[in-house]
Amino acid sequence: MEIDPEKQSPAPGFTARERRSSNRKLSAQSPESDLPAAPSSVSSYRVETPKEYLSSAPQSAPRLVPVLAVDIRRKHNRRLRYGAIAIAVMLIAGYFLYRWSDRPALAIQLYNSADTLMGAGNFKDAVPFLDAAIGADAKFVGAYELRATAYTKLGNPRRAAESFSKVIQLQPDRTDILLARAAAYYQSGDPDRSIADLNTVIQREPTTAAFNLRGNAYRAVKNYDEAVKDFTRAIQREPATPVNIDSFYQRGLVYVILGENRLAMDDFNRAIELNPRNAFVYASRAGLKLKAGDKRGSDEDYAAARLRKQ
Repeated sequence: MEIDPEKQSPAPGFTARERRSSNRKLSAQSPESDLPAAPSSVSSYRVETPKEYLSSAPQSAPRLVPVLAVDIRRKHNRRLRYGAIAIAVMLIAGYFLYRWSDRPALAIQLYNSADTLMGAGNFKDAVPFLDAAIGADAKFVGAYELRATAYTKLGNPRRAAESFSKVIQLQPDRTDILLARAAAYYQSGDPDRSIADLNTVIQREPTTAAFNLRGNAYRAVKNYDEAVKDFTRAIQREPATPVNIDSFYQRGLVYVILGENRLAMDDFNRAIELNPRNAFVYASRAGLKLKAGDKRGSDEDYAAARLRKQ
């Protein structure tokens, strides 16, 4: 028996016509009706993504790129170039600031810095500051003097003499600087120039120190007679003071060279009377006693010299 769907008993409360109408409405409201039609082939398939979806879609993780040695070198070279440019800019700016600054004031600042360093015993570090001070003010006499002192402390009498010469050029009447330059010449092994300066010093202002120094310079050039005369002049100026210990001692050494051992012994004895703590005088007298055959006296003086050197 064949059943006619039109004549089939409808669900309670619905007729067959109403049921078909309800099914059509549900089909129209289904979300599947918004989907695009299936493509006719795989090659024609294309997804159309809305811009809003792209903007809100999560970004993919960044891809790691290996750092090569050449990249590191390039970065290092860039830093070097930038650093060189920065230094050049600073130097140029410093040059113009130096040209436009108050040069005497700058020289004084540099001088004060050098003086502080020398007060702490940093003579070597003070020299560049004094060079800069002189560069800022070429007539800064004090800077030349302080630089000469620094070179003297550093054991460089030749450079000290050069700085003293600058002072004399600016202030030719400075007898004290002329005496200091004479000492620097003598210490640097140039006794002839030392004698020339000392001649001028003694003409202006004869002092015990000038006579003693010229006596040593004369001895260095083997002019022993003039050396004895200068040491004698120094002794005559201050015959019985500790200042003349060196005068008696140095004249005694010249007498030893001349073979005047008795006169030399008298000078050594006088020097010890003025200063019994001088080890060099005891050692010199010990040698003289040994030459005279006084072995016991020589040993005593050598022992005294060793004791005073401790």
